[in-house]
Amino acid sequence: IISSKEGSFLEIHQHNHHHETPEKGHHNENPEKNLNFKKKIIPPEEYLPRADDSSTILSKFQFHDLIQALPPGLHICNWHLVYATMKHGSCFEVLFRLIGDFDYPNILVVRDWKGNVFGAYFNEGWKRKKLFYGAGESFLYTFKTKEEIKVYSWTKKNSYFLLTNGEMGICVGAGDYFGLYIYPDLTRGYSY
Repeated sequence: IISSKEGSFLEIHQHNHHHETPEKGHHNENPEKNLNFKKKIIPPEEYLPRADDSSTILSKFQFHDLIQALPPGLHICNWHLVYATMKHGSCFEVLFRLIGDFDYPNILVVRDWKGNVFGAYFNEGWKRKKLFYGAGESFLYTFKTKEEIKVYSWTKKNSYFLLTNGEMGICVGAGDYFGLYIYPDLTRGYSY
């Protein structure tokens, strides 16, 4: 549940379509750095997708797991931080001014006041609309533990993927409730 009690955090990362390849001959000299507490093997950093501005929410391991949950064509793409409440404040108008008219895949990352990390992936850019838009590649996710991601894919019961406007806020998925809802002030909301 998103709450403003201790301050909620919201980040939106956009696919950076300018992919940089790692320099040849540059290798990670300490392979132990690539193992987390579960001994999960993480490729050397020069072969991982990069975020040009570090997330204040996701750990390196969470970022890697989230990227692996995306459609395969996005596994090697770099990502650009477009908006973060910690950096840009909590204002829907500022959010839409910064994300502009980009039409690239993007990731919504939320941390609630209890430290829970969750969000959504969208295969297209955000639009100010009073109707839902998006496609079946979109999904909700949460980190069940600090390092274990759980993905909630499209159920095919409807096509309610994303609704974003200044009156409603950010609405993701819908059935009896929104799968994720963030109020227009970007400081409160809920998820199911």
